[in-house]
Amino acid sequence: NNGEDSYLRTLLNFQKGCTSYEDLRTVNGVLFPTYKDACYSLGLLDDDNEYIDAIKEELLSDDVLYRHRQRIGREDALLTEDSIKNITLAEIDKALQNNGKCLSDYPSMSSIMGESLLDMQNRLVMDELLYDSFSLKEEHDRLLNSLTDEQRVVYDKIISAVSAGKGGFFFLYGFGGTGKTFIWNTLSAFVRSRAEIVLNVASSGIASLLLPGGRTAYSRFRIPIQITEDSTCNIKQNSTLAQLLSKTKLIIWDEAPMVHKFCFEALDRTLRDVLSCVDMPFGGKVVVLGGDFRQILPVIPNGSKQDIVHATINSSYLWSHCHLLSLTKNMRLNSGSSTNNLLEIKEFSEWLLKIGDGDLGDNVDGESIITIPDELLIKGSEDPLSDIVCTNMME
Repeated sequence: NNGEDSYLRTLLNFQKGCTSYEDLRTVNGVLFPTYKDACYSLGLLDDDNEYIDAIKEELLSDDVLYRHRQRIGREDALLTEDSIKNITLAEIDKALQNNGKCLSDYPSMSSIMGESLLDMQNRLVMDELLYDSFSLKEEHDRLLNSLTDEQRVVYDKIISAVSAGKGGFFFLYGFGGTGKTFIWNTLSAFVRSRAEIVLNVASSGIASLLLPGGRTAYSRFRIPIQITEDSTCNIKQNSTLAQLLSKTKLIIWDEAPMVHKFCFEALDRTLRDVLSCVDMPFGGKVVVLGGDFRQILPVIPNGSKQDIVHATINSSYLWSHCHLLSLTKNMRLNSGSSTNNLLEIKEFSEWLLKIGDGDLGDNVDGESIITIPDELLIKGSEDPLSDIVCTNMME
């Protein structure tokens, strides 16, 4: 055809040594019947077997374990062969669905076993089921043996509610250093070691980084930024997030006192709706809040002290359903620091608690003037902000 003739003329003009069409069909002294045959003999063309051979050489599951380790930040994490196979098949099924097909259209292909196909297709659920249950069981046992008697009481009450599967609402009250994060880690390891789901959230992004698999509560539960007493979370029934919440055994929410009570009430209304359980707080899920009311409370623009107190979680209708747990022992005093350092930590901790309890300064109409200890001040500085930054970096 005209296209082929044009292509061959181009070759004759630029290919040195060839002066005719026969020369183009000649390779190593052999005249091939077609130009295509000549190209094959030169290795310029190949059939689909080249791609088939490449696919056979490549294991589609090779990077499943690598991506899993990257996601959870543990280079020693493991996955069972069945989990790797299921994840690989789920990825193939996802690619097929993007092209109008599905895994079941090919009877010769393996099917997803163990976890339901729905779970594997739900990325949110699948991500929460990818933890290495074997290593987490070992970690849980280690953490459990390190709990104090006080922490063990808290742990047992929450785990009993999780195991019973009948819901429960708890608030763990404790000042900084009493081991709340240690409790969160132990609870999370227990649930995930049983291949079940725990959702760890915090009211701030910084606090969420301390939680295993942590997220901010706003992003995880899609809480509206402009919150009102009638707000609900942006979660629809039968959505992937609703399915995740349905399978969740435990919700941990750290630094809870710093957000408005409307946030918890919005989550409560949403869970009751999407889980079709209107008679129980949070739709019958086990929810554990944590924090210290001495620290940051909700920010109410131009609000009075009464406005702020009225906006906290303990002023919500949910508080009557809450079981209050507490931690009182400062675990930082049990560290391996020197005696002088431990004494400084103890004095500083007690000073902070007195401020939080309103025991320092002259209290007049809810306001006090507090004297900062000299050892906490940077005196005679030309650039106090830079000095504070440098001091923190050195520490």
